[in-house]
Amino acid sequence: MKNRDTRPREGRAACSVCILLLVLLPFFLFEVTFIAAAEDQAAVPLEIKNIKFKLKEKENEAVYIYSNRDFTPSVFALNDGNPRLVIDIKDLPTYKKGPSKIVVNGRFIRQIRTFFHDKSKTLRVVLDHNPSKNYIVNQIFFEIEKVYVIEVEEQQGR
Repeated sequence: MKNRDTRPREGRAACSVCILLLVLLPFFLFEVTFIAAAEDQAAVPLEIKNIKFKLKEKENEAVYIYSNRDFTPSVFALNDGNPRLVIDIKDLPTYKKGPSKIVVNGRFIRQIRTFFHDKSKTLRVVLDHNPSKNYIVNQIFFEIEKVYVIEVEEQQGR
């Protein structure tokens, strides 16, 4: 013998809506929490703490940009006989003036130049490359450490 729901149809429909809300509620809470965390992150002024050059395994080279929070730079390449990679970090209230040119003389990266534009609040980091090589560039952001990394390696087969 089947158990039959003796509630009126309206009561069953309301119960279904409650169950649906209970199932979806965690997703909405996650979204609200995620948005709140992003807003909290944006409330903290961006600070670039340090810029370092490192040699990596397999003779790859990397530039590490250390910060106090997440950021998304604008990155583009210029190849007019003097190849370089440009990294623009916007919405930076200030930048502690370090050396504006760091000569590294790597296999791929010759030097790192920085310039902070006060009016637009943009830090420009330029990686001057060796013009006799073809490159592959990888971008990585380590969220926990708040480090943005540009890895440069030689492109094989060209």
